[in-house]
Amino acid sequence: MTLAVLHSRDDDGRSVVGVPLTNRPGAHAWLYETDHAAIVAEYGHRAWFVNDNGKGQLYVRLRGLGRRRLVMVARLVVADPLVRLIRYRDGDRLNLRSRNLDVLTARELTTRRTLRATHVAPSASPLP
Repeated sequence: MTLAVLHSRDDDGRSVVGVPLTNRPGAHAWLYETDHAAIVAEYGHRAWFVNDNGKGQLYVRLRGLGRRRLVMVARLVVADPLVRLIRYRDGDRLNLRSRNLDVLTARELTTRRTLRATHVAPSASPLP
């Protein structure tokens, strides 16, 4: 049974689609119609679902082609194979509109981790 994709317009008047998530009845992942069309052109009409990374972070995925078993849909939306981290601006991991996705490349992620590791918290006690 194929679930129906919803069609609507967002606050900016852009065409968006809500793709039903097979393991979350009534839930939809929302993205721009053009991004959805590009994904369907490459992967066909596959089931979309939510799973987690074991650390409580949810991701919208679909089954990939060939050896690629699971594909993160947000990575398909940003169309960048170097993406290591995607931040959802509004915190909603079902909002896959490109304006909601901030990406970090491997280099940016390494820089961010280095800055975190080298940051020294200020001392709690006053200096003499």
